[in-house]
Amino acid sequence: MTARMSGSAIERAPPESRGARRAFAAIAMAVFLTALSQTVVVTALPRIAADLGRFDQYAWTATAYAVAVTIVTPVAGGLSDRYGRRPLLLLGVAIVSMAAIPAGWSPDMVWMAVSRAVQGVGGGIVSAAAIAAVADLFAPEERGKYLGLIGAAYGAAFLLGPPLGGVLTDALSWRWSLWLIVPLGAAILVAVARVFPGERREVPKERPDLAGMAALTLAAGPVLLALSWGGAVYPWTSPLTIGLLAFGAAMAAVFVLVEARAAAPIMPLGMYRLRAVAASSVVMFLAGLVLYGSVIVLPLHFQGVIGLPASTSGIWLTVLPVCMAAGGMVSGQLISRAGGRCRLSGLAGTGMMTAGAFAMAAMAAMGRDVSAVAAMTSMGVTGLGLGFVLSSFAVAVQNSVPPGTVGAATSALQFFRQLGGMLVLAAIGPAVALRYAARARESVPAGLEAQDPSARLEALTRDPQALLDPSAADAPGATAPAAADALLAALRAALGGAVGDVLLILAIAASLSVAATLFLSNSAGEESHRKSAEQR
Repeated sequence: MTARMSGSAIERAPPESRGARRAFAAIAMAVFLTALSQTVVVTALPRIAADLGRFDQYAWTATAYAVAVTIVTPVAGGLSDRYGRRPLLLLGVAIVSMAAIPAGWSPDMVWMAVSRAVQGVGGGIVSAAAIAAVADLFAPEERGKYLGLIGAAYGAAFLLGPPLGGVLTDALSWRWSLWLIVPLGAAILVAVARVFPGERREVPKERPDLAGMAALTLAAGPVLLALSWGGAVYPWTSPLTIGLLAFGAAMAAVFVLVEARAAAPIMPLGMYRLRAVAASSVVMFLAGLVLYGSVIVLPLHFQGVIGLPASTSGIWLTVLPVCMAAGGMVSGQLISRAGGRCRLSGLAGTGMMTAGAFAMAAMAAMGRDVSAVAAMTSMGVTGLGLGFVLSSFAVAVQNSVPPGTVGAATSALQFFRQLGGMLVLAAIGPAVALRYAARARESVPAGLEAQDPSARLEALTRDPQALLDPSAADAPGATAPAAADALLAALRAALGGAVGDVLLILAIAASLSVAATLFLSNSAGEESHRKSAEQR
């Protein structure tokens, strides 16, 4: 099956055609592969760090991948508009698969981080091209359900990846959790090559926006590295951290100037004059805050406050991605039945996301008294809302922009979501620690420090991570058992309150997304004819 380009718009396969559905199946498999390449190594990370001997570089495996995906996604989206989705999909799947080989052979953490960054490049390419391809294959009123199924592919990878990686690590080696991607990727590469439609695309006469690509990379890269390293590898006040942030901010200004003058910009600034794109970008940024923030602080509450083992905490947390996948599929079906109108679905999604975030904050403030039903319900509502949000706003943007900028616009949404996630990952640890220390000083029973001025007591009142240590149950050793129990109860309450404070901030941020959604039009594709917003 071959699709032709007419001007800037691809002539799509007939709605619901067999060829389009087969092509979409290949897209979904490619998305699943890239998501699995992220999640399958999660349970192997402690073993990887132990074998390679650098626990201080424990997070590099995940950070390198995330930074690369965030930088590459907007570039790949623009390139897919220019050269087509098929070559970008094939390139992305090939990179993800081939980079898994050196990653599995890694002799040290630096090699591992570089290999994972290369994999992240492939993952960003696939993510951008896959979502944009839905607009090429299906009519506006049909896109919702297929974008919902893309969300389900991500959810399946997040559900299956960690246990699969654990089994491979225990039965064979952590290296096989990486090498698993190679045969899967080869099969998916063949599938994409066989069933995804070829394109005879009129390549623009203007040269590729190499200056814009370089400026975007030099703007996003240093900022993301600073957010990843700040407070963990280097102090926030270190010259390197400040220098990275300052350089990234300066290059962001350069990027805007370059794009305003470019003949064929990689990220057309004119698309942000469309209400759907501007509102959706804000909502996606806020959704990234809620999603990544919840994933980080909820395990801290489950293990440090309620006292759950890590395995049970992980089971509870799976409610979030499962409900995200369900929300994406349900909202996609609803949008398709509504003829591609997204405003009501967007309001439902942001409303549920906000309500769920407030419910999680209230749950955390309850401390150890929270039930499994209450915790899972609050996460479930949040997950459903996030699923609605991710599919609804992707459809809103695809139905609003000119066909020639679909890749750039949808990849921009992914960029803002990732940016929100990276920002909250950098800020949430210090925020929880700060609120915990303040609450702990207020909660410690009077006179207890005089009874036991041990270093353990000082550690427990300063660092919430200490409560995750099983030996904390016996602390402080020199204190009478009754007093020790009272201290631990007070500290756990302080941690629960700190987590609740942070979740409350995220909930307030989420509430802004409801207001942003009001700027969406309730008519499918109302702005799609506005070619005057062309790309700059």
